[in-house]
Amino acid sequence: MFELIAKVLGKIRKIPGFISRLARGAFGGKQLLTLNRHKSYGDYVAKQVKKTTDPKRIEKWKTEEWDSKVQGFTKVFSQLDMRLKDKKALCLGSRTGQEVFALQTLGAVAMGIDLVAFPPYTQEGDVHDLQFDDGAFDLVFSNIFDHVLYPDKFAREASRVLAGGGLLVLRVQLGYRGDDFSETFITSEEPILKLFGGLNLESQHKLQMQFDAMELQLVFRKS
Repeated sequence: MFELIAKVLGKIRKIPGFISRLARGAFGGKQLLTLNRHKSYGDYVAKQVKKTTDPKRIEKWKTEEWDSKVQGFTKVFSQLDMRLKDKKALCLGSRTGQEVFALQTLGAVAMGIDLVAFPPYTQEGDVHDLQFDDGAFDLVFSNIFDHVLYPDKFAREASRVLAGGGLLVLRVQLGYRGDDFSETFITSEEPILKLFGGLNLESQHKLQMQFDAMELQLVFRKS
């Protein structure tokens, strides 16, 4: 009973923040909204690490969600206009690494980065400051745009490490629902198109009832 009450109170405490995001987005007319609620970048990192190191979430990611996520990512990657065998792929914000595993199964030389390492699929790294050479990867993938604090840095780094002729695949949420760890919200594809204006848009699709709860997929190719 006490555990149930605690969960209910936790959800109630999140309501004001959600309403604030909704109001600021809807009435501010912004298609991209970043909360900027942290005193420092270190505070932001600590907040994100809190989610990524939650034992209950880790157990869920590695067990009950693993197969469905791997199947979903496998389908996404299989439909790309790219022969994945031996291609170098980078997954940004990959947590326990379902997307990395899916890419490896399809023959890619894939790795992931996140603020917390989850061997053997995910190494420690920061999506705002990638420690890789220019053009190091044939494919860059991410579905954690809502957790990004600096969208411009994220876009610049993801584009930088992408090789000429390579694909960048983004799956994003639309609107302001997110969770307590969400930092950036978009209401349309326009902000993404501007952020990645140096790449060529190959396709964009609205999504429904997806395994990863994303609502829009955009695929870019680098000249």
